[in-house]
Amino acid sequence: MRSKSILQILKILDSSHKRDGNDSKRPLPEFCIYLKPYAFDLTPDLTLVTYNLPLITYIMFSFTKENLQRIEAEKKKYPTVESAVMPVLWIAQEQNGNWLSEAAIKATADVLDLSPAHVIGVASFYTMYNKQPVGKYHLQVCSNISCSLLGAKKLIHHLENKLAITHGETTQDGLYTFSEVECLGSCGTAPAMQINDDYHENLTIEKMDELLKGLEK
Repeated sequence: MRSKSILQILKILDSSHKRDGNDSKRPLPEFCIYLKPYAFDLTPDLTLVTYNLPLITYIMFSFTKENLQRIEAEKKKYPTVESAVMPVLWIAQEQNGNWLSEAAIKATADVLDLSPAHVIGVASFYTMYNKQPVGKYHLQVCSNISCSLLGAKKLIHHLENKLAITHGETTQDGLYTFSEVECLGSCGTAPAMQINDDYHENLTIEKMDELLKGLEK
């Protein structure tokens, strides 16, 4: 493995940070180096990078004292720590601005004494965990069969046109992120949309516009 100084590594990261359109005035976070016998490519969010170099993991997240107490309380509810992964991921997501960075996932693995791979497997399976940053309001419109039969596709097209974004995108002002999701479990009151933690059911285009108008106030 070719040797590189910390300064050289930071230069690589800084140039990539600017290349990907990030704010060049924002300082790079603290990091630590984990020696690995293998290499990874640079990910879009600059979490992992190697060019025949040690694996660099940004340390951007640690649980607050209050959340560590919540985690201990959650662990006591289950016979094994594996069963506590989902509530602890939820706590991590709440603390991390409503999304799970790789650093938040690693902190979850550490606090439960599990492998990051196990925690990533859980986080990647459920759409309730956001793997990318989202806007202030995360609009999740169900497109499963009941909602689709009752007009969800029209709602989705209306929302995309109104906000000028598509699935997985965030408005330029950071206010809205739109996601088309599978079943929200609201088949009897379809079509449904989840805004952050709140459900809105029996939707029409008019009702959706009223909801958005209320959020903008």
